[in-house]
Amino acid sequence: MISGMHRFSCLFLCALGLSACAGSAPAGEPLGTTEQSVVGTTAQGSVPTGLPARFAIGLFDTDREWMATSGVKWDVSYQYFTKGWIGNYGFGAADGLYASGALYDAHDAGFLPAIQYYQIVGEPGGGEQQMLGKLQNVATMKSYYGDFKVLMQRIKEYGAPVLVLVEADGYGFAELQSGGNPNAAAAVASTGLPELAGLPNTVAGWGLSYLAIKKALGAANAILGVHVSGWATGGDLPAAGTLSDTDINNAVNTGYGFLSPLGLGNNVTGLTYDVLVGDPCDRDADYYAIVRGDGSKWWNTSDTAPGDSRSFNRYAKWLQAWNVKSGKRWVLWQVPEGNSNQLNVNNAGKPRQGYKDNRSEYFLGDTGAHVAKFANAGVLALLFGGGDGVQSTHQTDVFTDGQLYIKTHAKALIDGPNLAIATGPGWTANTTAPAPRPAGIPLPPIQVDDNYPHQYEFETPFHAWNVQGDAIVGKFVQTTDKAYHGTGSLAVTFNGTAGTAHVFIGGPKAPAEAIIDYHIWLPKNTQITAVQAYAEGSDPNFTWTVDSRKIIKTEEWRTFALKLPKAATLPLRRMGFDFTVTAGFTGTVYIDTVGWPDAALIADGGGIGGSTAGAGGAAVGTGTGGSMGSGTTGAGGADSTGTDPGATPDEVDNTSSTRGCKCSLPRRGRLGSFAGLVTAAALLTLARSRRMRARRSVDAGSGRR
Repeated sequence: MISGMHRFSCLFLCALGLSACAGSAPAGEPLGTTEQSVVGTTAQGSVPTGLPARFAIGLFDTDREWMATSGVKWDVSYQYFTKGWIGNYGFGAADGLYASGALYDAHDAGFLPAIQYYQIVGEPGGGEQQMLGKLQNVATMKSYYGDFKVLMQRIKEYGAPVLVLVEADGYGFAELQSGGNPNAAAAVASTGLPELAGLPNTVAGWGLSYLAIKKALGAANAILGVHVSGWATGGDLPAAGTLSDTDINNAVNTGYGFLSPLGLGNNVTGLTYDVLVGDPCDRDADYYAIVRGDGSKWWNTSDTAPGDSRSFNRYAKWLQAWNVKSGKRWVLWQVPEGNSNQLNVNNAGKPRQGYKDNRSEYFLGDTGAHVAKFANAGVLALLFGGGDGVQSTHQTDVFTDGQLYIKTHAKALIDGPNLAIATGPGWTANTTAPAPRPAGIPLPPIQVDDNYPHQYEFETPFHAWNVQGDAIVGKFVQTTDKAYHGTGSLAVTFNGTAGTAHVFIGGPKAPAEAIIDYHIWLPKNTQITAVQAYAEGSDPNFTWTVDSRKIIKTEEWRTFALKLPKAATLPLRRMGFDFTVTAGFTGTVYIDTVGWPDAALIADGGGIGGSTAGAGGAAVGTGTGGSMGSGTTGAGGADSTGTDPGATPDEVDNTSSTRGCKCSLPRRGRLGSFAGLVTAAALLTLARSRRMRARRSVDAGSGRR
């Protein structure tokens, strides 16, 4: 089993009756002492090599910290990789280290990493309706294949299983736009990539390209899924009013005839896709009904619903027909998260917001009967997540009992005895843990409790912070315009000049192993290209920086945090933020609530450096590097002229984040949920260079369609 992971499994459907089947527990996966009920015994094909023998339940990774602390042993976390991922969405080199970090972060949190590789829609030349035209553009596809090649390289280096769901709906659009012709022209071998030499310059060749690159790079641990769209053969089969078994089988035969030469069937690469991928609906059912006037997304949940009706029974029939035809198991992804208690409003992060749906209640609302039913149709995983930001989520799906529905009911299933799965004849248990985390890939995010008096809260005009670097700051004052805690913050207004500036406090008295948290607010349409929090030791060669991993969010408070190592060179020379901006930016950034837990300060209830109350308003220290208290500069501390006795301007430039990490801000708990807990960046280790050279920072987080 994958080291540090919980459980991942597969389910199948029993023939025709779609009922759960019992049997002995499969070998290779510890299932505890409780007698297991095995599902999926009549499904065709095998669980892909390396995945455990359990039905998997996972989530869209919008907040990994929430997942890790939810008390649920989620099997899978998935995230989108969209155009730009390879260069950390503009915050790093085009080296794919963003992917490496994502894989290790998921594993370290206990999850199988899954990627929705959704890049073609972001390539130049239009959207999904221009899919075929993009496939035919040599320059576009050469760059596109090059990015996928880097992904396979990073997955190979990682070493443990990774689930890659390839191009949601991309195959469906290719089928529609080519008239169902896999021999329609596409740029494949003509791109000149050696891995694609010998493949046809056709849509079929495009489908095979993923397999060829996986094989050439030796990424045997990549589990590739081909997306099967219910509407690709014409109409929307899952939403259609009435469909006979003949209609379903005809549609499946047509779809398979298109996808088989793309890699679902035997081909020249010697590989095939490992799983089928489908989404029961990309948005909550009542979103379609209320916002779009389309009531066809509601399905009958009755176990006696006619098989030709708009029902879960018919959907299971369609999945099973594909399973039988292809011999492949299914991953159901982007399963809507709404329930019958949602408010039918756009989701702004508050309880019950989002739209009603019945899929989570159907799949999770019993003791596993419906999971078993769909396992026997070939399904091996349910991955819940919304298709855009206004849908219900697993953090807002409060049910009538006051509990989060998916969290509560998924836990009951995962902890229970009903998710063991028949693996099929080709399954092999995974015994490979990931390779050691490479240098330059920081550890995953931690959580810090920031609900304590901080040393720097900017409650008065006296703050002792300074600016150095390029002359890009026009105004630098304490303000009450915004605040993270209290009523004040430090406003840094830029003057339109391009460059890098360092906003810092000299001589902070943070002890070894202190966790320092920083809070910042960025304006909309910011032209800041790099933000980095840092703490600099008494030896300037020892500097610790924050590497964040969520895309920069504007117009809300964000949090950085780092932990000083036990062997930190103290006292610190300074700590603060580095900013790099492009020409023309005249917005204001707000900094607030910076510091670390200090027992004496907490007991006094005050904050240092401009606090409103308590003994914490006194100077931190009187020795070299002391910082300002209530308007008094500590000896050796930074003064109002902006000088810094702890470092020269030359030393500042040498430690600039523009030469190292270009970092954005990590996400807090969703809209302030879980009071006092904030998402922080990784526990930072000592960097022997002028600044840690980590490059990762952002997460696409986009929906689709």
